[in-house]
Amino acid sequence: MSRFFFILLIGALLPCAATAETSQAKLAIARLDCGTIQVNDLNVFSDTDAYLGQTMTLVDGCYLLRHGDEYLLWDTGLPAALKGAELSATGPMAATLGKTIVEQLAELGVEITQIKTVAISHYHFDHIGQLPEFAHAKLLIGRGDWEAVTAANPAPNVSAEPFKQWIDGVASNVEVVAGDKDIFGDGRVIMLAMPGHTPGHSSLLVRLANKGPLLLSGDLAHFIANYEHDGVPTFNTNRADTLASLHRFKGLAGNNKATVIIQHEPADVAKLPAFPAFAD
Repeated sequence: MSRFFFILLIGALLPCAATAETSQAKLAIARLDCGTIQVNDLNVFSDTDAYLGQTMTLVDGCYLLRHGDEYLLWDTGLPAALKGAELSATGPMAATLGKTIVEQLAELGVEITQIKTVAISHYHFDHIGQLPEFAHAKLLIGRGDWEAVTAANPAPNVSAEPFKQWIDGVASNVEVVAGDKDIFGDGRVIMLAMPGHTPGHSSLLVRLANKGPLLLSGDLAHFIANYEHDGVPTFNTNRADTLASLHRFKGLAGNNKATVIIQHEPADVAKLPAFPAFAD
């Protein structure tokens, strides 16, 4: 190809590329504070007794994604009933909540009805506590977790009650996700199948224009040491699946040069701007 025709070709393609880029919906994310968890027996997060006699205070993060004029909520934190609860030093864990999601949305000027989709990482109470507030929204949930919450007799550690409106059909808009899910269809917000902590556990890959890719852990890991050493909590549903998911997650993190955010890790809160700011 002559240089003249090569220049003509590039000139013809550039406007198309620019149009495609500018037509993409703007994507941004904000962290919401969805509670604090005092772990009085950290060893429950290790099936190899890695944390005997240790304690730790964990955070509970939820995330609001703005995709153009659509809003998606990733996880819904601790139940609103725990607002103002005192943390106890007895028992394996204790939890408290400072502000509800609805209160934080109000500070952002976002109405509850603007949340069109709620995607959850898994069915544990500290990730679905305020889910009933969003019964108008479409629910995205991993297949294994949906099967667990809709079972005739859910297991003791399966928090099925917050899903009641979807299970009963009052809120019929539910999508059971098998494998990965490109939520907006543009490759920038992908719900990742990461089973092991629960049967249908998911993580979230978010590709931001300026900050770059983020990986939200769900509960694939709960704190930095747990992540770095491939720790498996005693209450996970499948050890082999957990380790396979960790291997995949770390591969995605490395290959995408992604910022990893462990949702319960206090040190990772600073990886996103302080509320009410968004990262884009």
